[in-house]
This record gives sequence, C-alpha cells and structure tokens, in this order.
Amino acid sequence: MKYNQILLYLESLNIIHNELIYESEDLGDENIEFNKKIEVKNLNFHYIENKPILKDINLEIKKGQKIGIIGESGSVKSILIDIIIGLYRPENGKILIDNTELNENNIKSWRQKIGYIPQSIYLIDGNVAENVAFLEKIDEKRVKEVLKQAEILEFLETHHEGIWTKVGGNGVKLSGGQKQRIAIARALYHNPEILVLDEAISALDNETEKNIMENIYKIGKDKTMIIIAHRISTLDKCDRIVRLEAGRDC
Repeated sequence: MKYNQILLYLESLNIIHNELIYESEDLGDENIEFNKKIEVKNLNFHYIENKPILKDINLEIKKGQKIGIIGESGSVKSILIDIIIGLYRPENGKILIDNTELNENNIKSWRQKIGYIPQSIYLIDGNVAENVAFLEKIDEKRVKEVLKQAEILEFLETHHEGIWTKVGGNGVKLSGGQKQRIAIARALYHNPEILVLDEAISALDNETEKNIMENIYKIGKDKTMIIIAHRISTLDKCDRIVRLEAGRDC
C-alpha cells in the first residue's frame, strides 16, 4: 500500500524538486502589448559551448496567424517555442513583441497572454474543476464555459458528476482524448491571446487527433496559434508552416 502511494505522488515530488533546484526569477510588472506581431531575430541557442541547437532563426508571426512548426526530431522545436513564450532566454538575438524586446521586466506580462498545451498532461489527483483552474481560484461558470469549448462538459455532466468529477492520480480515470480536452480547457481558462500546442496530441490515434484539432482550430479562430506537430496533416488549417532542419529555419 505504501509503495503504491509513493508511486502516486512521485510525479508531484518531481515537480517540486525541479522547482526548488532553480533560482527564483526576479521579474518586473511592466506590461507588454501584443497588437501586431511576434518577431524572432537572429536567434541562437545552445546547451553545450560550440554546439548550437538553434542557429540564426528569423521568424515573424502576425497577430491572429496560425503557424505550424515541423522538422527534425528531438527537442529543437520545443526549445524554440520555449524561447518564444519566455521560458528560456536567447543567448544571441531577440524576441520582439510589437517592436518591444522581451526582458525580465515584461516577460511575466507576456507569459500571462499564453495558453500552453503540452504533449504530456499532468493532472492532480482531484476533480475536473481543480485541474482546469490549476492552483487558481475556481470560477465555476468559467470552468463550465471552457469545458464546453473543449467539448467535454456534456459528457461529464451526462456520465459523471460534471465539473466535480474525480480524475484519479494523473487522470487515470480518463481516456487520453479526455485528458487532452481538459488540458485544452485549462489553457483557455484565463482567455489567452496566444495558444501554443507542443505536439499536444501526437500520442492519440488519428481519428481522435483529427476531432480534437478541428475543435482547437474552431476555438482558436480569433487567437494567434503556434503548433508543433508530428504529422503534417495536423497543420492543414495553418496559414504557414515553418520547417526546422539542423537548427535552422528553411
């Protein structure tokens, strides 16, 4: 019994450990506006000296555009996204938002504009509402709105206990598609201007992936979207597709 409890809470402990080993950021409260475009200018990034991962990346994303990113396997595409959304900082080059450079004074404001949907969804051992609000105060009306947008509210209310449905440790009581829909609702909860999908549905079967992507495109019709995808068919409604090869855009 104790061993099973350790396994249940292991992921939570890993998250806490990862937070504690990094220095806390001293971020300012300066606001940043996003009305026109995101620009990546002459971006370079590497983990190991003299082994660049990203080399001279230049990219422009206009507000409201849907941009797909494909290319080599590995972490390169995700690192580019992490830099754009402000989790990593470029070693050389700039990220500009409406000609304003991202820095420690405005990056907190920038992050608040972004809804992020990763491939690996972590759900706490609680109910759906707690997982959608995710450490924030639960607004029941808003939770229901975003679950409806993610097309899972009716299912939860018909077959379970609505927004108070228990999901189990890391969502063991839910299917893969249901977990992804809750992740979509979580990303929409604060009404972000930008939706980022980092291979968010690559682990699902083709039919489930197709249905969820159609829903995401519908939800994000008035939002800027950046989508990393394993299958190019996932990006059929994007305005533009960027290919990364050998750490460069082409």
